[in-house]
Amino acid sequence: MGIAHQIARAIEDAGVDGLDIAAVAKRAQHVGFGINAEDEFAVVASWLGCCDLVHPLGQPGTSSCGSLSEFTVPDLLICSTRDKQYRFCVEVKTSSEMVLPLRPDYRESLLAYARLVGIPVLIAWKCRRLNWWTLFDPATVVDEAHELTFEDAAKRDLMGPLLGEFHIELRPNDAIRIDFELQELVRTKAGAETWKAKIKDFDIEDSHGQRLGFVPALFATLLAAPLERQTDREGSVLVDRWVLPEAAAMHASRILAMQANWGVDQDEAVRWKALWTDRRGLVPARTIDEELGSRFGSFTRYILRVNPSIRPIQKGLDIPDTAPKG
Repeated sequence: MGIAHQIARAIEDAGVDGLDIAAVAKRAQHVGFGINAEDEFAVVASWLGCCDLVHPLGQPGTSSCGSLSEFTVPDLLICSTRDKQYRFCVEVKTSSEMVLPLRPDYRESLLAYARLVGIPVLIAWKCRRLNWWTLFDPATVVDEAHELTFEDAAKRDLMGPLLGEFHIELRPNDAIRIDFELQELVRTKAGAETWKAKIKDFDIEDSHGQRLGFVPALFATLLAAPLERQTDREGSVLVDRWVLPEAAAMHASRILAMQANWGVDQDEAVRWKALWTDRRGLVPARTIDEELGSRFGSFTRYILRVNPSIRPIQKGLDIPDTAPKG
């Protein structure tokens, strides 16, 4: 959807009489958030490796059995055939706060669509403050509730069982290491030295200081963690380490977000739509899972595959006790 369509929708939603430009601008921003979020979630679902089809919906339709306002057409159709065949629709939501507004009539309109087409409808919610996606069954939310907290969404989260999301905990002192060979001192000014240098080695180090070489899966994972810089001089070699000061946990989709942001200016948004079809340069979730879980076990403390404590109740969502691998 182009910018003209976004503005048109914003003006329509804000109302023409007594037009408030600030309200239109704010609405256009939220429309942009929503469009980008749909694209982002589609890429996340595909990248995790359990989905065979992620298909956009949301086209206008007609109804002979009542008003279309009785139904809310969700954003995406997803088909997954890892371990078990699942088909479900997804309505994508975002919020800056850790609470998602969820009116009972809106929730019921999604479930009415699910009953009509015979496919469960789930809600994917990104809490932008945490940069964290959850996926839950709206049928498990009590009828009188008008909002859902992030804690409640996490208890219902189906990202692992249905999409293959997993959580990683790295060990303290895992690091990115770059060795610079100092070749020629150019000048010294106010105690600061300027050297001509070349990169001698570029490695990943585990928590024991063992060099593992340059492994893209480990590099991508570390870049998504909070690192501290340490610099040491070893003779004619300057050693630059980016070190994990303490154990850090993250979900796999956070690593995708970090990769997608590489090379993007700070004031620009990631063009998620382009990543629907071209993910060259992104380390796949399956590779990260395999490298961290087996080949480089010394780098990783835990890999967790999390099931919800509040299980889905819509038909077609009988999830196994163990979340699938991507």
